[in-house]
Amino acid sequence: MQTIGTEELIQYLYNETTIEQNIRIQEAIETDWNIKEEYEMLLGTIAEMKKVSYSPSNQTIESILKLA
Repeated sequence: MQTIGTEELIQYLYNETTIEQNIRIQEAIETDWNIKEEYEMLLGTIAEMKKVSYSPSNQTIESILKLA
């Protein structure tokens, strides 16, 4: 079995893999404890990232408005 890397797991989580890759990754997650652990860690990271909101500082907004 080929080793599944972090980049491929991230692609899998964002649905950027082929059907063949999906099958191989799913099998690896089910059979390899290390891959499953990394997969679950990445899932948690993505969930936390979705909670973050970004907004520009007031200084940035003022600078843009001065240029407009």
